[in-house]
Amino acid sequence: MGKARTMIDRLEERRERHAERTRLYRVGFGVAATLILLAGIILSLPLVPGPGLPLIAVGLAMLALEFAWAERLLRRIAHRIDQVEERIGFAGIVALLAVAVAVGVAVVYWKM
Repeated sequence: MGKARTMIDRLEERRERHAERTRLYRVGFGVAATLILLAGIILSLPLVPGPGLPLIAVGLAMLALEFAWAERLLRRIAHRIDQVEERIGFAGIVALLAVAVAVGVAVVYWKM
C-alpha cells in the first residue's frame, strides 16, 4: 500500500488538528464532505461522465476526520486504487482519467 499508506498517514495527522476546531466548523465541514461524497456517487453512475471516484475519495477523506467507518472505507478504496495502479500502471490511470474528461466535455458540448 505505497501511496495509500502515505495518504492514511497524512489523514491521521490532520485528524488531530481537525479535532481542535469548533463544533460549528466541524458540522459545516461534515455537511460539505457529505455533499462532495454524494456528488461523487452521482457522477459515478453509469452513463454519467465526470470525476466520480476522485470525489468519492475526497468526501470519504473529509468524513474520515470524524468517523471511523469512513476511514475504514477509505482504506479499502485506497487499497483497490493501488491494486489497479499495479495492474495498469500510472499511465493507464492517466489515460482512463483523460477518457473520462473527454467524454464529459463531449456530453456538455453535445447538449449545447
